[in-house]
Amino acid sequence: MAAITPATSTTTAAPDISAALSNQTIPETALISDADAATARASVLAIDLTASAESDITIQEMKFHTAGVVSNNAIAGAYLVQDGQVIATYDSIAHGVIEFSGIDWVIPAGQTQTIWLAIDLADGLSPGDTIGFSLDASSDILATDATGTVVVVNGAFPMNGAVFPITSVSNPSLANLSITPLSVGTSITVGMTNNLVASWNFTIGNDDAVLEGLKLTQQGAADPSSLQNLKLFINGTQIGTTTPVLDGSGAIFFDFSNQPVNLNNGSNLVQLFADVTGSPGDDIQFEIFNPYDVFVVDKSYDAPIAGQADPGTDISIPAGTLIITPAR
Repeated sequence: MAAITPATSTTTAAPDISAALSNQTIPETALISDADAATARASVLAIDLTASAESDITIQEMKFHTAGVVSNNAIAGAYLVQDGQVIATYDSIAHGVIEFSGIDWVIPAGQTQTIWLAIDLADGLSPGDTIGFSLDASSDILATDATGTVVVVNGAFPMNGAVFPITSVSNPSLANLSITPLSVGTSITVGMTNNLVASWNFTIGNDDAVLEGLKLTQQGAADPSSLQNLKLFINGTQIGTTTPVLDGSGAIFFDFSNQPVNLNNGSNLVQLFADVTGSPGDDIQFEIFNPYDVFVVDKSYDAPIAGQADPGTDISIPAGTLIITPAR
């Protein structure tokens, strides 16, 4: 009689996500708040999030808790940053809790990614006050798997970041940034290469500064795929490499965090060039869509400063003209 092999059953682990304080979290350095200027988009906490191997995980909501002696009004803005780009802005700050919802940030199965909490400080805070941030419990993160099912969040809570003292500075004062659009050609013919499609003057006041990130968004009607080989020039020199195409949202992000670009105290010419390969009859308009799309850091104090949004300049792409020459 043949041996009978007993039936076996297999179980598949449920997807989950693990959270941990990142070793990239910054130390207890002072945050600057003067009477008319303050640190902006300053990174204050970094969290590593690891999706289990069973499924991609989508972060839907996060809540961060404040500590220290300052009030909610000390925070003028809050952001979640991933790979140098803002992926979410805060919904509310109340009762010492900063809440983000509708994040929709996907972490691929089996991968770890780092998310940073960054804040804008309000002007005119009292030197000597302190502020810190934490994730207090697993309930501060709402995450779902690929089917939309809420998953378990693992980690050693609470996760407390550094406590930052608040200070003021002078001689020099904190750097400031003013952005002014400059004129470009009013039209570009399809097929032309290396066209100037956007131009600004970045004016730095009080102190020298460096540019660590810049996101430009094409808001015109032109098909993003018709703008190719994009190049950023600052003060006449190409910075970084040529980017073949815009991303899926019609934007381009220049990341200089590993090699910041010096900005002079005074005027700095910022230009974007591109090949125009199509979209006759449409228009091109590159914008600095949000103030936080410009990430500039005061060189003396290593402190990020406030950016500025700007609509840029509209450029038309004339429709082609068909010329018929009679045969002779």
